[in-house]
Amino acid sequence: MNPVARPVAPSRPMAHHLVAKTLSLSAILSILSSLMLVSPLDSRTIQFRFKRWIDVQSVSGNVTLIHREGRESARVGQRLQSVGEGMVTGARSSATLSLDSGIGTLQVSENSQFTIQEIQNNNGGAQTKLNVSRGQVRLKLRTFTNPNSSLEIFTPAGVTGVRGTDFGVSILPSGKTGVATLKGKVAAAAQSKTVEIDRGSQSSITPGSAPLPPVPLRNNPSLDIQVLSKEDNGQLHIVAQTDDINVISIGEKVIEPNAQGIVDFRLPIGVDRSVQLLVTTPLGRQQNYQILVP
Repeated sequence: MNPVARPVAPSRPMAHHLVAKTLSLSAILSILSSLMLVSPLDSRTIQFRFKRWIDVQSVSGNVTLIHREGRESARVGQRLQSVGEGMVTGARSSATLSLDSGIGTLQVSENSQFTIQEIQNNNGGAQTKLNVSRGQVRLKLRTFTNPNSSLEIFTPAGVTGVRGTDFGVSILPSGKTGVATLKGKVAAAAQSKTVEIDRGSQSSITPGSAPLPPVPLRNNPSLDIQVLSKEDNGQLHIVAQTDDINVISIGEKVIEPNAQGIVDFRLPIGVDRSVQLLVTTPLGRQQNYQILVP
């Protein structure tokens, strides 16, 4: 039961005064943060409501915060706490953020973007909705003890809801969404159908379609190059295979595998006669590839 503040009998004003003097400022704030006030008139419970937030813990590379007033370079210690605020990461960039006090962490990979859709208290619980429009994020959340607490990730293909788990989401250029669960359980929903993705499983959602049945977790960033050739126009032709929900980045350009995990693309040959590729799984596992032009 939460502590309550009760009216003090008027016959003991001095005792109330002495107790108040012995409390430090930090102790008073600690008590106030958990008080439930009970009205002596009608016994209605009034709960204190506190602003919720997302803190920036670390940044690497080109990371931008989105505010209502505009955009600025992200710095450690900055805070997001309003609907519409968010973050954008550039090529070879990443960030880690914390959700409130110990609820969990949010890891954001390169070429990603998210915004806050909802962040509020709900009957004593924490309710968070994030809109991830592209890239890859991973969330590590403690198990929510309050039934009114929840976290949902919205993507162009559907919504993923959790109450405490370790999972990741990848969003490809078409909006196709990969969901991989390392611990706990995730519920992916789209087109009026919900699929539960238990630990050690992954699934995907294509815009306009229901989530696919879960399959065993792969979390494999390998890229099997099948064709590598220099064409007459000076471009490099690459055909390779990877997991179909992996994100393949070439600088700020993202290549999307087809349903079989095949990528077939052409690139201009750089001055150093090489191509740098980065493959990222929905859980954020990455592998760099340097392809030398023959």
